Amino acid sequence: MKKLLTIIIAIPISLGCFGQMTMNARHFTARLDTATAAPAEDNTISCTSDGIAYIASTVYEGYWEYDFRRTTGTTNTYIAILSEVNGASNQDNIRTYINVNEVFAVREYTGFTPTDYFETASAYTVANTWYRLRYERNTTLNEFFTGAIGDIRVLIKGGSFGTGSWTVIAPDSGTNPTSESAHNTSDYFLINFDTGDQLRDLDINGATINADDFTIGSGTYETSVNNDPL
Repeated sequence: MKKLLTIIIAIPISLGCFGQMTMNARHFTARLDTATAAPAEDNTISCTSDGIAYIASTVYEGYWEYDFRRTTGTTNTYIAILSEVNGASNQDNIRTYINVNEVFAVREYTGFTPTDYFETASAYTVANTWYRLRYERNTTLNEFFTGAIGDIRVLIKGGSFGTGSWTVIAPDSGTNPTSESAHNTSDYFLINFDTGDQLRDLDINGATINADDFTIGSGTYETSVNNDPL
């Protein structure tokens, strides 16, 4: 909110034997900006009870980036960068999963039929550690990396990988980058988390996503501002 403040400067003028009189020599208005800074948008979504959350997203090519931190759980953690459904993490999507042995993998589902693109060795990530992931999908020949239109490459930073340059994830089986031609549409970006898992600073093709925009499909989630370093 802005307020107007009127300031009067009074200048005494000597009139000899008649004493002094005061003249309003300058009369002007100043603008005071009393607005407070807008609160920071929630950048983090945290699972408080196992379940699914999603946002509407029609992006199926370009890039996706986000931070994640996984707690030690008894089930897998899933993040689908593109999905045609919002109620399941094993149907019509391209997704990352990290299992209880900290194997990092990327898999594609056509209907409920999976195809593994690549999988790392166990202990590739460490629980309770922040990482940042970047998925790149060529929209034109060799746009992000040497590869065909639709090919996908996944990169990581944080933890033992450092916080500077990106590291291309090195699979134990499959290839990264990988060929992908099954999915050329999307309706959602979807997460299926265990209690304690977190995602923050989601960026899809340069658009920063507010964590409050997620819809809760099952389980419970909460949002917050979290700027802990990687």
